[in-house]
Amino acid sequence: MSAAKKKRRISKEESASLAPLVKDLNKLAKDFVGIFKKRNEEKEQRVSVLISQIKSPKKGKGGVDVTNVDISPDFLKSMRKRKRTRGSSSDWDDHFSEKKGWVI
Repeated sequence: MSAAKKKRRISKEESASLAPLVKDLNKLAKDFVGIFKKRNEEKEQRVSVLISQIKSPKKGKGGVDVTNVDISPDFLKSMRKRKRTRGSSSDWDDHFSEKKGWVI
């Protein structure tokens, strides 16, 4: 319809002839709404499952321990002078697993 046409009321005969079409349209619209609701509920269930699988951090366990380590020049010199053989480790490496930390 063009925008230039005026709106008008339909007659009883026209409304009687259009009533079955409108009923069919309403049935189809109701079915489409039902399908969309079902899909939406399925997606909401999937999202809620994904969200429930995310572990929340435990209280008191979210901190990071920071330790300053002063590596003396004497320690560095001794490490440079020491002859390295294949498979040997430094004094630092020997006890690293006991300290359970990382040096950044």
